[in-house]
Amino acid sequence: EFQKVAQSRLPGTTVTVAQNVVGGRTIGEAAADTSLVAALKGGAKYDYIVLQDQSLVGGIPANTGWAQRDDGEDAVRDVFSPIANDMGATLVFYQTWGRRGTEGAQWGFTDFLQMERCLEDGYATYADIAYRQGCSKTMIARAGLLFRKIYESAVALGQTPSTDSSTLFWKLYYTDGSHPSTIGSYAIATAMFYAMFPQTSYAGWEDTWYRNPAVTVDDAKTISQFAFDTSSSQIEQVDPALKQLWGSYLSRFNKVWVIRAPALLCEHDMVTGKCHDLTVAAGNVVECTSLSTKITKITTHAAQLTWTGGDSDVFTSPAVCGPTIAGSVPPPPPPPPVVPASVSVFFVGNSYTQFNNMIVEFQKVAQSRLPGTTVTVAQNVVGGRTIGEAAADTSLVAALKGGAKYDYIVLQDQSLVGGIPANTGWAQRDDGEDAVRDV
Repeated sequence: EFQKVAQSRLPGTTVTVAQNVVGGRTIGEAAADTSLVAALKGGAKYDYIVLQDQSLVGGIPANTGWAQRDDGEDAVRDVFSPIANDMGATLVFYQTWGRRGTEGAQWGFTDFLQMERCLEDGYATYADIAYRQGCSKTMIARAGLLFRKIYESAVALGQTPSTDSSTLFWKLYYTDGSHPSTIGSYAIATAMFYAMFPQTSYAGWEDTWYRNPAVTVDDAKTISQFAFDTSSSQIEQVDPALKQLWGSYLSRFNKVWVIRAPALLCEHDMVTGKCHDLTVAAGNVVECTSLSTKITKITTHAAQLTWTGGDSDVFTSPAVCGPTIAGSVPPPPPPPPVVPASVSVFFVGNSYTQFNNMIVEFQKVAQSRLPGTTVTVAQNVVGGRTIGEAAADTSLVAALKGGAKYDYIVLQDQSLVGGIPANTGWAQRDDGEDAVRDV
């Protein structure tokens, strides 16, 4: 199906395909197949290598102890990224989709949407690993996201796509609610084409394009439109300057931001290993629902990209922690950390800081892990106090301005106020933001 889709949309181009598939196989098991690896290393050369994980494993969060997931990440890092680099091939991660209904519940996936978002995170992590191995020719064919777009369009029409057999979403699946139907395979092939050939892609329909006989013209148009929307090509139409900045960067708050090939900015959660994608368009406000994060400003100048996040994390590239697609050399390893002779920390908070003499606990933890360093702590705490009220404490402010110098100042807000969304009219929240900015 992919070959037919690509051949009809690339007139004059010969499209050849081959595969190595085993039912239920994981990426880790594929990497352990010595004959497959030998064939890729010593056989025919390919322009693209497409990797697809077992349909559940791809959605398991990283660093959760699942051996198959860990094996998959090792396989991407140690086997398939080097093969793609040596071959000069583009590594494509074929992101699969959630089960149609509750078929994934026994594995912890509650419904289609939850499973699909987990798969988005999982494959984004795989792609990030490949980038970090210098495999700059990396992209994600977002078939699962295409399924989600079709699902959401049905919901917008008041339909229940997980149970309504008349919807296009339902028709994407085989009777088991897991594997794709003929229509689903055609949709996947279309999504894969848009991801791999962005320079030839546009949101439209040509009667000369291949359409599987099982797919109506109207459904083919819908699939083509949503496949275009989910492809990683659109930033080229929005802002070509971003193309030079694909790669991974480290912000000043130790968040990894990944500029995907070529349309997505992604915040990578260093704790869970999940990657939350943000579709970016220069100058636009972009929402990331999974993080409630807003990209409020994106500008480009020469070889730099600057964006402002909802947490006021203004970040300008490059501060590269992985190679970019432009081919820059990975930075040398960081020098060994310098252990300071002394560290001083001042805490401003309330009972959440004061309880159980937490600052002394911190002092003991730090002192035990920084041998040879003198760790001193001090605090100014008032039960229930907000950051705004702390800033209004003239004696506290005067002491900080004119007294001892500290290496770190730790601010803690009142336990409820810190979680109130910005710009919702809560005076204590607004006062806190003013305090951070002005005091």
